[in-house]
Amino acid sequence: MLKSVFTTMPMFVCGFWLILFLMRFQKLNQAKRMLTVFLLVSTLLYFSHCSFFNYAYSLIPFTDSFYQCETLWVYPLYLLYIKSLTNLKPIKIKDFLILLPGIIMAISSGVLYILMSTEDRNIFIMGSLYNNPGFVLGALPKAQKTLHLITSVIFALQLLPILFTGFKSIYAYQKQVDAYYSYTENKNLNSVKILLLLFLATSTISFIINFLGRSYFAGSMLLLIIPSSLFSMLLFILSYIGYRHEFSAIELKEMFQIPTESIPDTHFDDLKNRIVELMEKKQLFLQQDLKISDLSSILGTNRNYIYNTINVNMGISFSEFINRYRVEHAKQLLIGNPKLSVSEISSKSGFSSEVSFYRNFKLFVGTTPLQWSKKQLRAQDNTK
Repeated sequence: MLKSVFTTMPMFVCGFWLILFLMRFQKLNQAKRMLTVFLLVSTLLYFSHCSFFNYAYSLIPFTDSFYQCETLWVYPLYLLYIKSLTNLKPIKIKDFLILLPGIIMAISSGVLYILMSTEDRNIFIMGSLYNNPGFVLGALPKAQKTLHLITSVIFALQLLPILFTGFKSIYAYQKQVDAYYSYTENKNLNSVKILLLLFLATSTISFIINFLGRSYFAGSMLLLIIPSSLFSMLLFILSYIGYRHEFSAIELKEMFQIPTESIPDTHFDDLKNRIVELMEKKQLFLQQDLKISDLSSILGTNRNYIYNTINVNMGISFSEFINRYRVEHAKQLLIGNPKLSVSEISSKSGFSSEVSFYRNFKLFVGTTPLQWSKKQLRAQDNTK
């Protein structure tokens, strides 16, 4: 009973979320559709694992061929999911070329299984896949074993480039968000970044499992429980975060177009003075979720000019520019209105959430609002 639970658990986790995504498929954006494909492949991958660990010998020639493909597809598909979240351009056919090695290995493995006699297939399954001694492999089983080794090598080689590309895409996306929005908490991909780190850890485990061979885990219930629980948990968290994610770079494309044009220095100085005046005299920074497009509407100027003035000429992101004003305003409230709660100060300073308030305050001041406030009170008491 326990074995059945842990051999099927990752498959059922993927299958559960796959059904939820498919029920809303018509309404899903490109990123969520890509995640749906990822979950479909993951479900099939763990079905292959399930067949292997439950000794379904009659299914193995089929599931093992697909396993070669699914193994080499899982991480590339997750990378395509990240790209669809962070890239301004939609995923194109050429982007799917990253899946080609998996297709080649699956077809090659399937052809070898077809060419093998029933005896050769049984010898390969028992002698190579389950690593039982006493079975002498013929030419075709040896070729199949070599093919499996090549799959493991490709799997290992693709991990670091995929992780590097994933982090690079997230970093570029976040830089664009900071350039156009003052409130970025509901637009960042920190959760996806965390998942990439988890992927790095689980990828290492996957590499070890591939290196040792699945047969190493087939004989031990304890060894089987560890990767099964780990992958089930990761896949559940990944799917949950992806299910709740309601935006992507494509949906914010108009805001994310980085301008290349520049403006004369005289215009820059004038526009800078007008922006600073809006902040210091009219306290525009108190407007929650303020965007560059809001400034361009108020000043009656080109959005690209605002971008160049703040992000290029002043050398600071729009998010940092606005939030520095908000933090300074919050410091004045902390000193002048000690009875106000942190939530009230956060709202009165223009922050859309306490999380954003705490994060920015600590980023620019180096301490939390309460710690800073207590320090200022002590300093005032010492001067009396």
